[in-house]
Formats: sequence, structure tokens, C-alpha cells
Amino acid sequence: LSPLPIKAGAPLETHEIVGRERFVNQVWAELAGQSVVLTAERRMGKSSIIHLLRATAQDHGFVAAGGDVEQCSSPAEFVEFIVGSLRSALPGHRKVLDALNGLISRVGIEANVGVASFKLQPAAATDWKVTLFEVLELVDRHKDEPVVLLLDELPFMLAKVRDNDSELVARDILDTLRSIRQTHVGVRMVMSGSIGLHHVLRGLRTSGTAWAPVNEMLVIEVPPLDHHDAVRLARRLLRGIPIASIPDEPTVAEAMAVAASNIPYYIHHLARGVRDRHGRDGAAITTGDVDQALRAGIADEMDSWNFRYLDERLEDYYGDDAPLARAALDAMALSDGTMGFATLRNVLSASIDETVTARLTDKNLRTLLTSLKTDHYLRSVDGGVRWRHEVVRRAWVHLRFLDQ
Repeated sequence: LSPLPIKAGAPLETHEIVGRERFVNQVWAELAGQSVVLTAERRMGKSSIIHLLRATAQDHGFVAAGGDVEQCSSPAEFVEFIVGSLRSALPGHRKVLDALNGLISRVGIEANVGVASFKLQPAAATDWKVTLFEVLELVDRHKDEPVVLLLDELPFMLAKVRDNDSELVARDILDTLRSIRQTHVGVRMVMSGSIGLHHVLRGLRTSGTAWAPVNEMLVIEVPPLDHHDAVRLARRLLRGIPIASIPDEPTVAEAMAVAASNIPYYIHHLARGVRDRHGRDGAAITTGDVDQALRAGIADEMDSWNFRYLDERLEDYYGDDAPLARAALDAMALSDGTMGFATLRNVLSASIDETVTARLTDKNLRTLLTSLKTDHYLRSVDGGVRWRHEVVRRAWVHLRFLDQ
């Protein structure tokens, strides 16, 4: 096993992404038939999956364009980004590239704006939908291989468009993308983001309507690594620690994978933690160091492992139900694992503040638990629910002072 550098949260090179080959192949298999929404908790590796999809597109008969669209704050900037990335993705396809450059010369001005190599003229920017349709129709007509648009951080972009312009314009972008998917059979899309797309859709949906702009897309959850891949990642990171003495590397790597719930982001953090404890002075690294690194990461006042958002985002996600959500998560975090609905309701009835009691109805609690599962806090098990990831549950216990 070759060593890897520790990169907790930093972008990874393709060769540094471990254990995602099977999942990426699954995504490609689904893209043969339809577009995909990738969903997962933050830091689960969605952007790494996007990176691998771009790197392996040609092997699966696709041309990949797009990328991180968070930088776009208007429909015109979004179109400029997509067209610019298509032009970069098609250098070897002379026929379609010539046609695309002809269209660009008609609607754009060469300007080297951001990642785009041109800026839309005012008329084209105003009529951005027509321009986007025309570009993708041109690509679909002239290309033999299907095109996949990788739209990472799309929810962030939509939120910026909503705030900078209006909810109507943000909805218009999603409706236009849906229309493109329905019209151009050679175009696929992969959407992902750190903010759940369902939260953005909820905020954009007009009351009383059944608006569902992505309901024909397949939602795929990005899981933690398979355990053996998590151990393999841990071993490669351990081998990248200079001067380190690890008498029992397999056992230490196993402990790291278990402590991190097989999540690569936390495995990188644990590797950094054990390195900082002993790796620079040559002292032996043991499983005890793994546990100490986990405790230190959870308790870090600088929140370098990024746990505080778990609590801070509840008001944005659940509004008036945030106190009830917080109480439910507290109860689940202190349980011995799985808790059934009736038990949870009884625990909450006996513990919540009277200001929250009015919201504790069976219907509201069931709806809330469904949302907490969708947002990756909890997962269903036989007979009840439990925290989805043990490392996150442990962080919540500390974050909420439940262990004091």
C-alpha cells in the first residue's frame, strides 16, 4: 500500500480518492438511463465523486462538463459557466466545437470572466433560457456521445440567485434544466451540494402547488466507505506519517475506520490527530492514540472537524420545530442505540419545555423524524430509528453538553 498525504477537508487528487470505484460505477450505470441527484451529509465526499465522474467519463462513453457552480449568482453567469466548460470539454470534437464557437461568437463577448472564457451579450443574458437551450441542442445534435453536466453545489447557486434576484428566477433555472433533460435525450445531469436540494426546493415551492422539478431524477445517497476500504485508506494515511512507529498498523487502521464510522473526512482528521500526538517524534502510535485523537477532535474549541453546524442549522432547516428536533436528537443521542416511536414520544413528553409541548403531536413528530432521516441525522432500523453515524452522535453528545 502506497502512502497518502493527510488532507482533512482539502481537495483530493484523483489518485488520492480511495474506495469509491464501485460507487462511481453505480452512478455511471444509472446515468445510462437517467439523470441523478447525489445526496449525503456534508463532508461525505460528494465533490470527490464529482471529480471521479469527470475523470472517468470517457471510459464510460460520456463527455463531462460543468463543475462547481457555487460561484454563479445569476442565470447569465450559470449559462456562461456551462458554455465555457463545454468548450473546454470538447477540444477533440472539431465539428461540435466549431458549431459551438460559432454560436458563442454570435451571443457572447470574449472576456475571460471567471472560469468562462466569454461573457454573454446583454440580449443573450436577458434571454438566457433560449441561449442555454440552443447550446445544448447544438451539442446534442452534433455529438455521438452523451454529455453529462456535473452541477456541484447547485443548491448554493440557487440560494444566491433567489437572494440576488427572486424565487421566480431560481425556480426558472430548475424548470429550464428539467425541460432540457426532457427534450435532449443525449444530455444527462448530476446535481449535488452541501445544502440538501430538498431544502432549497421547499423554500422555492409556491404554497399549495405540486412543483417537482427533479422528480424524474434518481436520488442516490453517497455512503461512507465500505469498511475494508476505510481500513485501507487509514493504512495508507498512516504510512504517510513521517518518522512514525506503528507496531501494529492493521489494528490501528481498524480502530481509525471504526472511530470515524468509515467516513473518509474523519479518517483524515484522525490521521492528523495521531500524527500530531506522536508521529513527529517517532513514538509508537497505538489504538489509544486513535481514541485520544477522536476525543480531542470532538472537543476542539476551534471546531476544526466542523461539528457545530449540526446544531446551528436546525433553525434554518426546521423553523419553529427546531427545538423539538433538538430535543429528539438529544434523546436519541443518550439512548442505547435504537428507539421506537412510542418510546421517543414518551421520553419527549417527560422532558421537553412546555413551550414545545404544543408541537409534540404524533403527526408532527413523524414528519420531523422523516426530515431528520432525510437530512442524515437518523436512519431507520427494525422497530425504530437511531443516529446514522456513531462519530456524529458522539460529537452531538459533547456539543450539547449531554455528557456533563
